[in-house]
Amino acid sequence: MITLYVREHGTHNRGYSFDFIADLDNYSSQSELLEDLYEYTRKQLDKNNIVYEEEMEEWLITDWELEDNLNLSFNEYANIQKLIDINEAVRELTDLDLKLLSAYMSETGETFDNTLEKVKNGDIYYFQGTMEDWAYEMVEEGLFGEVNGKIINYIDYEKLARDISMDGYIYSDKYDLSFNYC
Repeated sequence: MITLYVREHGTHNRGYSFDFIADLDNYSSQSELLEDLYEYTRKQLDKNNIVYEEEMEEWLITDWELEDNLNLSFNEYANIQKLIDINEAVRELTDLDLKLLSAYMSETGETFDNTLEKVKNGDIYYFQGTMEDWAYEMVEEGLFGEVNGKIINYIDYEKLARDISMDGYIYSDKYDLSFNYC
């Protein structure tokens, strides 16, 4: 799910760019990843006949790749253990849950941990489609009460969608997903 490009900071400051590519699916701890990073950096230094006698103890994330619908943002000094934990958590989610998690975080600015808890607990109601489609579905299912068949054709679903969006319903066009937190 998450791939990091990590660089040993001391060699980076001296102008050497040895990016270690770390697929977080392969790690359970930050110490394992950093051990691999430092070993990789030493091999690159040896391969390029570079003498470097400093202790390797710092790192930075130079880039990252996120799979599919995952929408996260972090900086070059993000906590790698936290990212490993996040990667493990999202691997357990269905595609729809991952889409909902990303859409909710993107639209509300909510943290990963809080959103993950809401998704796992089923606290976020969602609809695959626009707010207008969802408003139509709500009327059809009788969520606004029984509507006389003679007047159903006169319902303005666009205005109804606008009204329910004022009640906290949100639409994410990036994910074509409407949702509400209960």
